[in-house]
Amino acid sequence: MKLTAALLLLWLTTVDCRAQQQLANLTATPNRPTVTNTAETTQFGVLEIEFGISSAARQQSLQGLLKFGLLREVELDWAGNPWQHDASVHYVGVSDNYAGFRWRFLRQAKRQPTLTVEYSAKFPTAGPVEGSGEADHIVTLLVSKDLPKRFHVDANATAGAGQRSTVSRDRQRPSGRLPGRLHLLHS
Repeated sequence: MKLTAALLLLWLTTVDCRAQQQLANLTATPNRPTVTNTAETTQFGVLEIEFGISSAARQQSLQGLLKFGLLREVELDWAGNPWQHDASVHYVGVSDNYAGFRWRFLRQAKRQPTLTVEYSAKFPTAGPVEGSGEADHIVTLLVSKDLPKRFHVDANATAGAGQRSTVSRDRQRPSGRLPGRLHLLHS
């Protein structure tokens, strides 16, 4: 009897779920961490997963990013390298992990760009050779604008509190600086 009730409940759940499904127009919002990041946020209710391999002569890593559209204009993020190798300092392990959110407070219009503020907290999960061993707080202003003739421009300005230089070249951001990046794309 219990098995019949469980199967009936399972069948009713799947029938009900299929009736409620609607086709959704999904748009990916990929980041370009070696250049700049877009000011667009992940759509509400969507989980984006970005993983890739970075390889140079003496450094290799598996880089990861998870983004979840919590609200229409708010995205939750996690980023880190689950595996990295740096031959110059004889290190193999994980990187520091970053968790935070993005809030898009201005949507692109004819004469205005998309503006987003991003907050990230760094959790010191890397070993003592690759990481600072300290938690950091990073705030970034992201600007994106579509231009005529299929051009697109992204600009980022970053400030941090408690940031310390680390051995890892792609994560070096000494305290007190306001690094910025600008990138022009044509598609």
